[in-house]
This record gives sequence, C-alpha cells and structure tokens, in this order.
Amino acid sequence: MYKKELLQEYKIKNKLTRDYFCEPLDISYSYACKLLTGHITPSWKIAKRVAKFLKMDITEIFDEETYATIDKKVEDAIRLMQHYEPEEGYFLAFSGGKDSVVLYDIAVKAGIKFDVHYCNTQIDPPELRLFIKKYYPDIDWINPKLSMFQLIEKHRMLPTRRIRYCCRYLKETTAKGRVLLDGVRASESYTRSLYDRYNVRKDKEILHGILDWTETEIWLYIITRKLPYCKLYDEGFTRLGCIGCPMATRKQREFEFERYPSIREGFKRALRNAYAKKPDIYFGTDIEAYFEWWMSEESVDNIDKFKEDT
Repeated sequence: MYKKELLQEYKIKNKLTRDYFCEPLDISYSYACKLLTGHITPSWKIAKRVAKFLKMDITEIFDEETYATIDKKVEDAIRLMQHYEPEEGYFLAFSGGKDSVVLYDIAVKAGIKFDVHYCNTQIDPPELRLFIKKYYPDIDWINPKLSMFQLIEKHRMLPTRRIRYCCRYLKETTAKGRVLLDGVRASESYTRSLYDRYNVRKDKEILHGILDWTETEIWLYIITRKLPYCKLYDEGFTRLGCIGCPMATRKQREFEFERYPSIREGFKRALRNAYAKKPDIYFGTDIEAYFEWWMSEESVDNIDKFKEDT
C-alpha cells in the first residue's frame, strides 16, 4: 500500500480541503476521498502525480509491506522458473518493454538456463529497438519473412481486435517445441487474468513468470534496482510494442501515429496497393474512409456513416 498518512499530514499541515487535491492530481472528488482514507491503492499513473504533488521520490510513498510483497513475488518467480526449467533451457520472449526487463533480471537471478529472443515486427518504435541493441546486445533478433505492410496487402485489411493475423504471424510462430518464458501479466486484460501460470499447447509450453505482478510492482522493482528501461515511458507512452496496435485505444493510436506518421502512411499505402488490384467490398478504393472507420473501433454495421462523411 501507499502511505496514505502522507497525504493526510499534508492536508492538515496546509489546512486544505479535500477539493484541493482534485485539480493538481486530476482526479474526482470521490477518488480523492478514497486516497485520503486509504480505501484505494493508486495506480502507477496516479502514484506519480501524488509523489510530484508531495515533492517526494515516488519510492518513498509506498510502505514496507509493498516492498516485502515484491521480494516475496521475486522469490516465487525464481522458484517457479527453477521448478519448470527444461533441460535445453527456456525460450525467453523479450519485447524491450518494462515487463520484459523485469522478467529478464529475475531469470538471471534464478540461475536458470535460457536464451533470449526479440521478434522484430519492424513497426516497433525505433527508440525501443535502439534501447534493446544498447542494453541487451546479445539478444537474438527474429526477423519475419513478410513485413507488416506485406501482411496488410496479403490480408487486404488492417488487423483488428478480433482478427489479429499480425500477432499470429509475427510473434506466435516462435518457440515451437520449446518452453516459452514470457512477461505476460494478469492485470493487463480480462483474458490474461484467466491464464494459468503454466500452459501446455500443441506446439509449445508456456510459463508466465510474473503473471501476478501489478504495474506498480514492476516499476518499483525497476527503479529500486536501477534497471535500464526505454525512455519512451517518460515521454507519454504507457505501453510499448507495435505502433498502431488494434488492442490499444484510439487515443493511444492517434498519439503513436502523430509521432510516427511514416507507419500510418505505410498502412495506407499497403491498403492502396491491395485495393488497386481489387476494391474493398465496403469502401472500394476509399482508403481514408476505411482508415477512419478502423480507427473508430466501430462495428461493420456502422460503416455507411464513414463512407458518407468522407
């Protein structure tokens, strides 16, 4: 837990009302009340705002129990990795994100045998790829036979939440016949919250080494152990991975495309090439209308309004 008394003491010392906390922390009155009473543990995003508000190092606003929990989870992860360690070693999937950084560090501490691989989708942020090359130079890069843009042309559509052909081709074909060790966390989505720590599939076995970790625990582990991490996290990115991923929100994708417009234009160019050969059943050759519909996350039932608006 975070130290709720820090906010309480600050409030009393400065003779502040609860309303005062809402604006600088960008939270509702109800959320402010819960923070002050300790009925809620702030997300990492809010925790950073609280630390800035109190002019404290973020590591100081969490209690000893928080750090004891992290130490316990490290011990559990090490024990888990050692228990399932295959004779040939793990296939450790490394994305360059914060979870991978923690997973890799714990795997080293566990003293287990593993080899590390990064699936180079070629549409990850360039800063992320540079980070991996600088801090993890020995990692094996797996390059796809078809680029993301070629896949779009082949499938004649951009990937969606339901049809993520990109993941199936660019990431999920690796580690066949191996035990895959990854940094998937249950708190990332409802689907992942249903995962078991150890799974057996047709072509591989999977161990989710840090499945029960929270985002806050991940960041506190990185900060307190002074591990390197991609600085895009300090520049507004909450997730790292493929630019324009359909699993991200529209706001997130717009943020990414604004920073990396060449990827957005690459998506459109691939669609243009595909529809020049055979027009789309809904949009014909109107790429802008298709792209706006794709960004909207609306169902195909509402396609007509995008055709009319463009």
